[in-house]
Amino acid sequence: MPARPAFSVVVPCYNAGPYLARAVRSTLSQPGAGELEVIIADDVSTDGSLAEAKALAAADPRIRVVRNAVNMGPGGTRNAAIAAATGEWIALLDADDAFAEGRLAQGGCPCCGRSEGCRSCRGSGRPYARRPGLRRLRDPAGGPGVLRRQRSG
Repeated sequence: MPARPAFSVVVPCYNAGPYLARAVRSTLSQPGAGELEVIIADDVSTDGSLAEAKALAAADPRIRVVRNAVNMGPGGTRNAAIAAATGEWIALLDADDAFAEGRLAQGGCPCCGRSEGCRSCRGSGRPYARRPGLRRLRDPAGGPGVLRRQRSG
């Protein structure tokens, strides 16, 4: 994998073992996404989610697993995964959800996939207040959106 993948897909997970494989498969099968990584962040699950995450990571080098030492809730878990991410773009995906085909397609707006971008994210972005160095791009479909690292200097 290159030093910096195009996308890091952040998957916070708490007791979502039965759904985790579907979420990860929907990410890894994205057409046109280029190089990507999946960061599964386990929030001290008690249902075997961690074992499922480790099995997925053992089967594909693009998957990494981080685990909280204590339960941090969805926001803290998501932030822990974002901190571990290395991609230019950071997409958020809950462990019990799945991406629609083409969600991460390159060559268009990473927020909506349109070649001309969209009204919500056409380069304006909004600061993602809790993570310095990231901008939140709004998702017109009402989803969690996509984050982009701000260029320094």
